[in-house]
Amino acid sequence: MYGVRGLNVSIELWSAAFCIVGIISVLFLTRAESRYRTLFIAAFSEDLLCAGGDAIAGIFRGASGSLAWAATHVGNFFSFINAFMLVATSTLYLCARIKDEGGTIGATWPNVVESVATLMCILTATGLFYRIDENNLYHRENLYWLMHAFIAGVSLINAIIIFSNRGKLRPSTRGFLLLYTLLPFVASLFQAFIYGLNFSIIACTIGLMAALIELQAYSASALLQRTEELAQSQLQLSESRVTAFVSLVQPQFLFETLDAIRDLCDTDTTRTKQALDSFSSLLHANLDSLASDMLIPVTEELDHARTYLELVELAHEGRIRFRIIEPAQDFSVPPLTVQMLVEHAVTYSLAPKDAPGTITVCTGEALQEYWVSVVDEGIGFDVAQSDDVTHAGLRNSRTRLAQMCGGSLDVTSSPTSGTTVLMHIPKHRNDHEGELL
Repeated sequence: MYGVRGLNVSIELWSAAFCIVGIISVLFLTRAESRYRTLFIAAFSEDLLCAGGDAIAGIFRGASGSLAWAATHVGNFFSFINAFMLVATSTLYLCARIKDEGGTIGATWPNVVESVATLMCILTATGLFYRIDENNLYHRENLYWLMHAFIAGVSLINAIIIFSNRGKLRPSTRGFLLLYTLLPFVASLFQAFIYGLNFSIIACTIGLMAALIELQAYSASALLQRTEELAQSQLQLSESRVTAFVSLVQPQFLFETLDAIRDLCDTDTTRTKQALDSFSSLLHANLDSLASDMLIPVTEELDHARTYLELVELAHEGRIRFRIIEPAQDFSVPPLTVQMLVEHAVTYSLAPKDAPGTITVCTGEALQEYWVSVVDEGIGFDVAQSDDVTHAGLRNSRTRLAQMCGGSLDVTSSPTSGTTVLMHIPKHRNDHEGELL
């Protein structure tokens, strides 16, 4: 076994070895999505069977005996059908990558390639592409060219798809995917007209390696982006905690409450003690909440808000009243979110109002979410013109909701009808009470 046949077998065995390396590499590529890893393992396995089958057939070609006959027939058959399957798998991976980059591809194209590849496998079994004679020698048949026409045609269309989506792809991604697609195209054209060296298999292997390198770079880039997003989220959460702390220790109600407690000292010592206990409890609870990264039961958060509002009611001599209605209690919220909304309602809506007003806090449950509303009868404000400095409580509550439980905040207000703030807490992010999800 020397000459062209020996060189072919060497090329195919090297291709098989690289396929094994490729499979091992994919198994350790934990950063990549599972569907990509599955497609790559399938593609390398098909290329391995294609190269290995052709190498085995080449080794035993022309030899006599039942083992040589079986090896030549099985090896050639596996080489052909896995070549067709590899085309379908490669197309499926290419379409998935382009779609993930925001590109557009005909929805039926992968299915068309898969259907034609299946048909080509069936035609292989009928002997239309090759035959093995009585001397166990391989010969091309008249329709052999159809095999390479299929491979070259699909590769060319895939290259056109890449080119048409070039604006959506990064230069490195575009380059590697074109190499992944055009190498089998060129090799198939060459192979269709030149009988001898098998360039198609090594071209497919090199193309797969190029695509694997691109996937590794893409996965590393995606991991870096997710890390940066997580760091940014943690930074925003920390900033909201700091701002909430500043809001806690420097609000107007702090001084108003202390003044009210001082006035009570001369008239009602029992209420003075109760007010001091409430004030101390509120400060301790809020400081503990600021240090926590965990969700807390909504009943606990409402107790904090109730204590705060009792002190507000005392400080404003009953001019500001409140109601807390809590039919839904079996869910958790980020700490301080409700209290910051209540404090915002007092400071910017009810306190500046000359007439008395009421704050109503209510919980509820919908099909896919829990909710908490804070409604006041204050002066309201123009939501479109609001700024993050004046309305820091809204911004902080919105940030804490988004970062800690995937929730959101809706604000409705007008200068004449007060303000309604609605917190949305998704149920699927609230399955484990007290856990930061």
